[in-house]
This record gives sequence, structure tokens and C-alpha cells, in this order.
Amino acid sequence: MDEVSVVCLMVIDEVGVVCLVVMDEVGVVSLMVMDEVGVVCLVVMDEVGVVCLMVMDEVGVVCLVVMDEVGVVCLMVIDAWW
Repeated sequence: MDEVSVVCLMVIDEVGVVCLVVMDEVGVVSLMVMDEVGVVCLVVMDEVGVVCLMVMDEVGVVCLVVMDEVGVVCLMVIDAWW
């Protein structure tokens, strides 16, 4: 058995979805890109904690969450051009 447990790569196009998931003994790395200027989601989970980066556009949401054994850092920006 290899050290890497799960690798999942999904590509759906006509400028659609790219989904990459890597799970091993250390944790999880998840990358999601959905387009027509849509969602970018990056999640990294290991034994230290969680790093979550989310970008949703048409001038929408930026969300950054960092959780570790010390605590939580959360940055959220919600924007809009009116």
C-alpha cells in the first residue's frame, strides 16, 4: 500500500469544475475551482488544524479560515458593486 491513501481528480469542462482531493496519513488537501467567474475553494486539513480559503466572485465573498491548536482566525470579505 502506498503512503498516499486517496487521490481524486475531477475535471468537468466547457469552463466548468476542477476538483482535486488528496487524502493521506497527514490529512486532506482539497482544491475546487468552479468557473464562469465562480468559486475557488482550497481546504487544507492536517494534524495541526484547518486552512480554508474560499473565493466566490462576481464581486462576492472572500473567506479565509485558519484553525489550529491555538485558536481560530477568520477573515471574511463580502463585497458588491451596486
